[in-house]
Amino acid sequence: MQVERCQFLSKEQAERVEDRVSVAININSNDAKIRDNRVVKFRHFMLAAGTGYLISGNHFFQGDDVPNGVRSAGLIFTGINIRSTVNGNYIDNCSIEWINEHDPAPELSSELSFGALTINDNIFMSIRSAPWFSFLVIRPQGPGHYINALSICDNSFKHIQGAPLERVDAVDSSVAPLDGSRTKNFLMQGNTFHGIVRDTQNPVTLAVTENSPQQVWEVDLRDWLPFEGQARVAASALPEGPLRNSANVVQYVTPYATTRHGVGRGSIRLNWPQPVRGTVQLTARCDTP
Repeated sequence: MQVERCQFLSKEQAERVEDRVSVAININSNDAKIRDNRVVKFRHFMLAAGTGYLISGNHFFQGDDVPNGVRSAGLIFTGINIRSTVNGNYIDNCSIEWINEHDPAPELSSELSFGALTINDNIFMSIRSAPWFSFLVIRPQGPGHYINALSICDNSFKHIQGAPLERVDAVDSSVAPLDGSRTKNFLMQGNTFHGIVRDTQNPVTLAVTENSPQQVWEVDLRDWLPFEGQARVAASALPEGPLRNSANVVQYVTPYATTRHGVGRGSIRLNWPQPVRGTVQLTARCDTP
């Protein structure tokens, strides 16, 4: 099926988001092309229950004038390994939600898990949304599921008129959690963030500074790793400037890293042969190849 260069106008435009009920497009098969459409203030733009979708160039917007307002999903995927692309869209006051609600046995067994999705080069915009709103939501309906091949790159995330959004990504674990210990082949980089508290990314590189000599440096990465990811890999740790001991003498030492520490297993520990202070550029990941 192809839906191209159409305009969908909801009769519920004056309603609050939570009071709307209409869905512009509902697809229950594979390989649809949804391109260059304009979709105005439905409860949801599209429910996609198949695989192999090409979704590009659409502008779908769903906001209202309520301060700290509720926002609904614009695009809903109900499969897991969906081999689809969401590219070059204007995603306005709504989210992309990924949920395996159409699986009659939603727990992970011998099947593939959430993967084969590319979300690149889109504009995400939020106005007057509640600070807990997120543009990207994964909602497992059974235990054991994890991210297995996902690309979220070169998107623009922006929020205005209200308290900043806490983050752009979220896991809805009201039914089941997402297993962060198994994340594979996940890339989230090159995105821009405005009006967002946490600039989530994977891999993440940040400066880690200890002002007093410590033998173990613990780095909490939960503010950067997306979808409640665990700190699974320390890719590199390079000193920026000299490292010094308690006598202020430069030390030429190298740490070893241990992973998955702390709350949510979101910390990495750098273990030095002796207490040192200074700054290290650390690169870490929540996934493995």
